[in-house]
Amino acid sequence: MYSILFRSPIFKALALCLLLLFGVKGEGYGQRVYANMQRNGTTGTAGSGSVINPTFSIDANNLSNFTRLSASSAVLASGGAWQQLIFDRTFAGNTTIYVKLNVASSLLGGGVTLKVYNGSTISLDGNEVASASNFFTAIDGTTYLAITGSTSFNAVRITLGAPALLGTSTADIYYAFYEPVNKRCAEVLGVSIGGTGISLGGGVSNPLNAVDNNLTTYSSLTGGLLGLGYTITQAAYFSNLSNPGDAATVTFSLPPSLLQLSLFNNVTINLYNGNTLVNTGTIGSLLSLDLLGLLRSGQRYTVSLSSTPVFDRIEIAVATGVSLLTDFRIHEIQRTPAKPTVPIVYPQAQAVCYGQTATLTAVPTSSGSVLRWYNQVNDGTLLHEGSPYITPPVTVAEGDTTFFYVAAAWNSDCPAESERVKVAVIANPLPGITLLSPANLCQGETNAPLMYSATAGNPVSYSITWIGSPTGFINVIDQIFPSTSINLSVPENASVGTYSGILKVKNANGCESSELAFSVEIHPKPAPPHIIAN
Repeated sequence: MYSILFRSPIFKALALCLLLLFGVKGEGYGQRVYANMQRNGTTGTAGSGSVINPTFSIDANNLSNFTRLSASSAVLASGGAWQQLIFDRTFAGNTTIYVKLNVASSLLGGGVTLKVYNGSTISLDGNEVASASNFFTAIDGTTYLAITGSTSFNAVRITLGAPALLGTSTADIYYAFYEPVNKRCAEVLGVSIGGTGISLGGGVSNPLNAVDNNLTTYSSLTGGLLGLGYTITQAAYFSNLSNPGDAATVTFSLPPSLLQLSLFNNVTINLYNGNTLVNTGTIGSLLSLDLLGLLRSGQRYTVSLSSTPVFDRIEIAVATGVSLLTDFRIHEIQRTPAKPTVPIVYPQAQAVCYGQTATLTAVPTSSGSVLRWYNQVNDGTLLHEGSPYITPPVTVAEGDTTFFYVAAAWNSDCPAESERVKVAVIANPLPGITLLSPANLCQGETNAPLMYSATAGNPVSYSITWIGSPTGFINVIDQIFPSTSINLSVPENASVGTYSGILKVKNANGCESSELAFSVEIHPKPAPPHIIAN
């Protein structure tokens, strides 16, 4: 027994007009493609199963409504129900679509079964296609089914079988959708947890905290009191495939301890396209020794594993039985642009002179992403979006280093961002000298020593600018700094008086001192002696 219903061309045109006028209602993005046709029916004894409100699961304008499948088992009668959700297009093999359900967890993988079809219409089942599926918990506590067809398909059938024991069961179907690849904030649909091996008291607590867009909360992957080859897993499912080169970004922490970075080689990030593992890497391979202090103090850190193969699921696997990581905390699992690249990679540093600004640049690795600059590796202040970023004057102690951090996100409204890349800026010291008394000479003399003492910052050159550009006085630029006094060149015909100038010294780093005022005093020659002959 079955019934059929589809959206007429008139209804589709009306829906499109409403969409253009009022936008998309409910969950998801406007790019999503929802199943818009359906078939349904019952199995077993007549009257034992039913399909209630069959059109609600194909109403993309009201995603909170649902179709209810009911099944029952009695002494003399039993039966179930099914609904086949049909798309108005055919998907290529290895495409994943999602069905949102509300169903008792005891029915998953048994009472509720899935099949995928190609060539399905409102009047034909079509041809069954081999498929693989996963059940996972949605953010709102309901259930998603992720179904991947091995070859092309256009429909998915959800069947609720008769209960194994006497009684009734239900499954609520909200909708089925496919979301194309895009460069928007990646939406997490939900999570699943698992594990292999033997453990006493191990598992995952608060799994939804790892996908709540709140970096202060976390899920805990604990190994328990005893573990033998035990690996705990938590996965996050996304509404669509990534772009090539996108990153799996994981923020994590541990309780304060004297851990070693090598322990993180037993924490693996696995990336899946449907049910196919397409990329993997350890968190240990993404860390550097300078992070040891931060992690030992219990602070969180973010890593990004970029992937050319596209993916729609990120799984974190912790081998607690061998790594001694008894409480691995996942603050957030996100899909982001790859972390940006910078021209000067830490531990190398960009040098500026003390008190000057630094111009920092970065290049988005993922095309279309935006850059965000911060003053801390975690939290901190958003300093700037884009590139370049011109820092405030660098006034850390001369010779010391200050740090900035740059991350990538898809747009300004997207909370998910990549690992922050550390950029170091070192403040080179300024040179300086202490000038002594003014230079003095007699009219007609052409050289005057300018005495100095107490050099600092290793000056190697000097420059002189004469104030008021007096006639014959020539400015000098980047002359070799002498080891004793600075020779001032004075025009032979200079008039008696005081002449002022500005002196600057420079060191080998190109850092220049502040302006040093000096003066030259030209004195009249004494009159020749009057000699009286005897």
